Amino acid sequence: MRTGLICKKLGMSRIFDSNGSHVPVTVLHLDNCHVISSMTEEKNGYSAVQIGVGKIKDKKLSKSMKGHFKKNKVEPKLKLSEFRVTPENLIDNGCHGAAIFGSTGQAQLIPISEKINLLNYLSESKYKDKHLIGTGLNSLNETINILKIAISLKFKKFLIMPPAYYKYEDKDAINFYTKIIESVPESEIILYNFEKLCGYKFSLDCIKELVKKKAALAKSAKLDGIICSGYEAKLLKKICKRMDIITPGIRLKGDSAGDQKRIMSPKDAFKNGATAIVMGRSITKGNIKNNIQKLIKSLN
Repeated sequence: MRTGLICKKLGMSRIFDSNGSHVPVTVLHLDNCHVISSMTEEKNGYSAVQIGVGKIKDKKLSKSMKGHFKKNKVEPKLKLSEFRVTPENLIDNGCHGAAIFGSTGQAQLIPISEKINLLNYLSESKYKDKHLIGTGLNSLNETINILKIAISLKFKKFLIMPPAYYKYEDKDAINFYTKIIESVPESEIILYNFEKLCGYKFSLDCIKELVKKKAALAKSAKLDGIICSGYEAKLLKKICKRMDIITPGIRLKGDSAGDQKRIMSPKDAFKNGATAIVMGRSITKGNIKNNIQKLIKSLN
């Protein structure tokens, strides 16, 4: 089991299928259901996710519950429940964002006019920076057009899947994304790898080629530098010879990766061609002076 939901039953109804047969359904109301905290084997002796739902005023909370919600940085909830899960399925409270117009939401079936209306509505949200907008369509021109509209509404990150059902090869995918990059160079694109739907699986060669295309754009724009992981620094150094290459995701030996997957040591990052590195938690967590000394020592 991964997790659960807390819902309020509103009643019963029915829906009709294409043959006219009715199917009984239960109507449920889902009201701001959020993860509040996680229980782990190490701290609590078992693995579980605590889910909260509904709203409650602070004055109705006990002192301990106020502290519980404050500690987990979530708004107070009317009802809490725990759901036992296996350790690998624990979910942290909060979220990094929401994917809008993803494949699970049947985005391919939503008319472009409705997508534009929803983008206008979402552009007023205080969480718009956390929205990942799916702009991939079967038509290249329509993909570029809706991408430009989303950018004009100040959205920043975009999820783009290759056109469905065309069974692209690497050269086709490279051509598709290159045209998007050249038409909308300011876009931050996340490649949507969904082989089952679109019939294409991204290869490392394809991704490397697209990374090089982005770097070439930065060079042609006469920028002073680029930001990339340490794993791409060596590749991009050949293209951006006189540009700064700034590498985040740097960890000292023995440090936790945290929420980052592609980490690298300071020494390896510079060896791969980085001219500057970005370090946060490895320096600020614990004794800063000692951590800086560890950094200097690691570079010798």
